[in-house]
Amino acid sequence: MGKREAAMQVEQYRIQLEEPFTCGDSPVVSNEIQTADHVPATVLRGAIYTALARAGRGGEVEGWLGTGLGRPRYSPGWPVMKGAVTVPMPLSFLADKGDGGLGGEFGCVNALWFADGELPKEKDGHRLQWTRPGQKWLERGANGEPAQGWNVETESRMHVGLHYGRQASRQGALYSRSEIPAGTEFRFLLRGRGETGELPREVYLGKRRSAGNGAARVDRLGEYTVARGMAPDKEILVQFLSDCLLPSAEGNWELGLNESGWRRVLGVMVEGVTGKSAHRQVHGWSGVWGRPREAVTAIAAGSVFRLRMGTAEDCAAALKMLENAEGAGFGSRVEEGFGWIAVNPAWLFAGENGAAFGQGSVKKDDVVEAAGTAALPWPGLEGVSDARRLVGLARRAKSELHGRKLAELSSLAARTEGADAVWQFVDRMAGREHARGWDTLKGALGEVRKACLRQAELRFVIDSAAALSRRLSDVEAERK
Repeated sequence: MGKREAAMQVEQYRIQLEEPFTCGDSPVVSNEIQTADHVPATVLRGAIYTALARAGRGGEVEGWLGTGLGRPRYSPGWPVMKGAVTVPMPLSFLADKGDGGLGGEFGCVNALWFADGELPKEKDGHRLQWTRPGQKWLERGANGEPAQGWNVETESRMHVGLHYGRQASRQGALYSRSEIPAGTEFRFLLRGRGETGELPREVYLGKRRSAGNGAARVDRLGEYTVARGMAPDKEILVQFLSDCLLPSAEGNWELGLNESGWRRVLGVMVEGVTGKSAHRQVHGWSGVWGRPREAVTAIAAGSVFRLRMGTAEDCAAALKMLENAEGAGFGSRVEEGFGWIAVNPAWLFAGENGAAFGQGSVKKDDVVEAAGTAALPWPGLEGVSDARRLVGLARRAKSELHGRKLAELSSLAARTEGADAVWQFVDRMAGREHARGWDTLKGALGEVRKACLRQAELRFVIDSAAALSRRLSDVEAERK
C-alpha cells in the first residue's frame, strides 16, 4: 500500500496540564464521578473565552470563537502517547477475547477488509473469539500505521458532600471524583485563525478550578498533516475522529450510515458500504437560557466506513467533498467540535490483506504470581482439614429472622475464651418466659453445638452464619 503525506489545512496545538484536569463524564449514576479522558471541544472553547476576557481581549472573542462562516473551528483535545497524538480506536479493529489486542499474542484484524463478515475462526488450534480491544485510543507509528492501544490513566480523589442550606460539609456524604494528573499532554486541531493576535498561552480547563485544578499551557506546533493510504479503485475509507451529528431524511438523527444514507450525504452513487459504527446520546446545557439542551443522537467517534462508488467520476467527486469536510466539518454543530473525520488514513489500511497485525507477546489474561506467603487460614483453624464441614454448618444455621441474634452471638464469641460461655448465654436467653425467638434459634444451632467443640470452630461458624443471614436479608429486601 502506498502512502502520502497530506495537509488537512488545519493547525495543531499542544495542551500541557500543569494541574490535574477533571471534567465529569455524564451520566452520573453513583457516588463515583468519572472524568472524560480527553478535552471536549466545548470545554476548550469555554476556557479560551475566559482567558481572553481575563486578559482584556474581549474584542477578539468573536474572531476566535464566533460561529459564522469562516470562523475558527476547534477539535477535541486528544491524548498524546510517546509524543504522538492518538486517535479513537477504530471500531473495525477486533482482537481475540482474552488477548491483549495490539501487542497481544494474536494481534488484531480489521473488519473493514472482510466484506463477507467471515473472520478467521481458528489459529494454531486456538478458537478465536473476536471482540473490540480493551484500549480506547490508538497510537500511530511514524508512517501512520497502528502501533499500540492505550487508555488514559486517571487518579481518584475522595471528597465530602456539601450541605447547601448550612454551606458546610455533610457527614457521611462521601463521593469520589477521578482526574487526569498534571503533566498529561493533549493535542487539538484548529482550522482558521482569529483576526488578530494568538491564542491565550494559559487556560483553565474543566471542573474544580478554584480548588487547584485545570491550569494548562497552550502552544502552537504548526500545520497538521496526516499519512494517507491508497484506497482500492473507486473506494474511500472514512473514520470519524469525533462524534458526528447527521440529520436524517425523516427529521431525526442518523444512528449510522448505510448505502442510502451515504448517497444522500454525498450526492453520488454509493454501491456498497462496509462499516463498523456506534451511536450515543449527546446532552448539553444552554448557559444563555439556563435550561438543558435537547438530547441528540450522534454517530460515535471511532466509527469507520469503507465506501464503494459506482464510477470513477463519482469517487473523485466524493473524495473531494470528504477531504474538504476534514477541515470544514462533517454534519451539524461543527463549531462545537463535532464532525471531525479522516479520509483514507494510513492506519485503516492495516490488515487489508485479511491478515492479523500488531502481534506481540502481551496477554490480558497473563497472571503474575506475587512473591510472598500464601493466604493465611482462619485464626485457630490452622490444623483443620475439613473446613467444608464448617461452611455447611454455617449455611444450615443462617436465618433471615435471626440475623441480628447471630450477630450478637458473633460479638460474644469474640470476647469469650471458650465455647461454654456462648452456649450458657443461649440457654439463659432461651429459658426466659418470653424467649423472643431465642428458643427457636437454640434449636437451629443444635447441630452446631454438637459439632463445634473448639472455640475457633464455633466462632468461624457463627460469624459465617451471621454474614450469610445479612446477605439473605439484603436479597429479600431487593425482591420486595
